[in-house]
Amino acid sequence: MITPRTLVWFLLFPLAFVVPVAAEDTRGSLVPDTEVALMTGTVTVQDIDVGVQIAGISPAGKLVSTKVTGVRRQHADSYILLKAGGREFSATGSHRVALAGGKLVRLDTVRAGDKVWLWEAKGLTEAVVTSVREYPANLIAYDLTVEGDRPFIVEGVVVGD
Repeated sequence: MITPRTLVWFLLFPLAFVVPVAAEDTRGSLVPDTEVALMTGTVTVQDIDVGVQIAGISPAGKLVSTKVTGVRRQHADSYILLKAGGREFSATGSHRVALAGGKLVRLDTVRAGDKVWLWEAKGLTEAVVTSVREYPANLIAYDLTVEGDRPFIVEGVVVGD
């Protein structure tokens, strides 16, 4: 039975009665203790705040300083571990990773045999993905937003926000 009060609420706030549907996560997140590159050294993702300057990649493929403009913490019930070129990178499936050539794709679309970009002392290099595996989890993950939507470096792997 609908009471007059419920009817008034429905007429004034109709969207309050819509049951939310789980939306696909379009912002990937990094797992705790992930090392994010600075211009000199690294910092764990959970120690990054808005305004921190991290190592980004310019359109010309050069190392540049880029500012973190947002940090969002969110629950993750799984993460993906990617292995390539002796590096390991863990993030939620919707986090973007740079394929060789620079195209950013969701981590959950990368397969063994694909080539990704790594950052080494000599600059950008390509590496073949040897393993991509999803693991169940119950953790707080970290979504970084950076100035200019610029790719940045995590565990030596070039990624996007």
